[in-house]
Amino acid sequence: MEKRGGSCILLRNNINFMPVSVTNSKSYEFESCAVELIDYNLIIICIYRTPTASAHIFIQELNKLLKKITRGIKKQIIVCGDWNMDIMKQTKYSKELLSILANYNLVNHITTPTRKLTCIDLIASNLLSVVAKQFCLGLSDHEHAQVITASVRVKGKKRNVNDFWYEKRRDLGSENIKKFIEAMSSLTFNEIYEEQDTEKAFNKFYELVILFYDLCFPIITVRISNKAIKHKWMTRTIKRCCIQKRCLYLKYHLSKSKLLKNMNKVKYRNYSSILKKCIVYAQRIVNHSKLQKSKNICKSAWQIIKDNFNYKNNNNNNLSEIKYNNNTYTKPKIICEKFNDFYINLTNGSNKSNKGNHNVEIPFNSKTIFLSPVNPQDIYKIIKSLKNTASTGYDNISTRVLKDAALVLASPLCHIVNLTLVQGHYPTRLKFSIVKPLYKKGDKKDISNYRPVTLVPILSKILERVMFNNVKI
Repeated sequence: MEKRGGSCILLRNNINFMPVSVTNSKSYEFESCAVELIDYNLIIICIYRTPTASAHIFIQELNKLLKKITRGIKKQIIVCGDWNMDIMKQTKYSKELLSILANYNLVNHITTPTRKLTCIDLIASNLLSVVAKQFCLGLSDHEHAQVITASVRVKGKKRNVNDFWYEKRRDLGSENIKKFIEAMSSLTFNEIYEEQDTEKAFNKFYELVILFYDLCFPIITVRISNKAIKHKWMTRTIKRCCIQKRCLYLKYHLSKSKLLKNMNKVKYRNYSSILKKCIVYAQRIVNHSKLQKSKNICKSAWQIIKDNFNYKNNNNNNLSEIKYNNNTYTKPKIICEKFNDFYINLTNGSNKSNKGNHNVEIPFNSKTIFLSPVNPQDIYKIIKSLKNTASTGYDNISTRVLKDAALVLASPLCHIVNLTLVQGHYPTRLKFSIVKPLYKKGDKKDISNYRPVTLVPILSKILERVMFNNVKI
């Protein structure tokens, strides 16, 4: 397998884009990829030509690509990449290349050396007021990185593509939790203990809890950052060493004497090897510390993997369009209704497909199941055993708050649970849940590419756990 370069485009995860089809007839001679930035009416094309490839074939393939991209449309275009064709030399092919770019109203912005004394890394565009700059990074044998800045027309209204957005959340600070526990401790819950109807008892308890919950935990606006994750192992010393490594590379690469170049090459490789071992050791120490402090090792291990790949879930990407039954819907309310219809039809369909005989006579057995009453200690243990999760049901009651106030709430909840077991009635308010569509894969506009996730109220999980403990063998 021959080592070579290639084409790749990296985008921020808050950029709205779609891939553009660019099929290559000769992948070795000419490699390309392209994306369209929808909100900017802009197409970015990245191309690569191998140094030994035919310049004639490369120019032909480039012409075909630009003809395909620009056919019948008026868009802003940027073409960039490692072209391996020195435009500083006035050759037949360099002139032909610039001529083809001009035919499509594209202008090359890079005119100074990008690798040693050659200008082979180019950026061409049809944008206005372009300013091109080069930065000496020393990250590869192409010493310079090319950057252009330009004014880009935005499609429709100008969108805010900042690295942050705002969300409304409950203020679950430690001081507010203390206030909530003190408020609930001051209540006697006598009217709940005196009530013998499950529905009424739960409604009275629920209204009291929600009243003080809303008072103690106000809704605040929180700024959510979309910046790259900062790794704890990336210390100042390691950063300084990375800069020193770059300096050594430039010193080795720019050495004129062969003897001096070999000496600098050995220094650079030795330094790189030691630095790599130091970085691996630093990562190992930080990850080991996280796993030791964690209560859930599996969850922490996955979090470490996500952090290392710089993965961050962007909740700011709202679903603006959905396809259902060959129709497209854009209004939020209608989108919700179509998701609801889709999941209901799935459930009804699965019931119809099950054609088993359900009318089977089962002989009476007096020893089928016995439900034992619970005490406040049992409820306290169940609450404390609940998983720590940031998701909440429609009531917005947090698992963290419920666990902190478990000692105060265990007794009235115990009374309600025992009434439920005796009367066989499940409180109506605990039957409501939020169904959230979770994207799986494929086209994000296709409704069938989402699976439903149900968020139930945290109080219903207590009743579920009581029933589970009663029926398990």
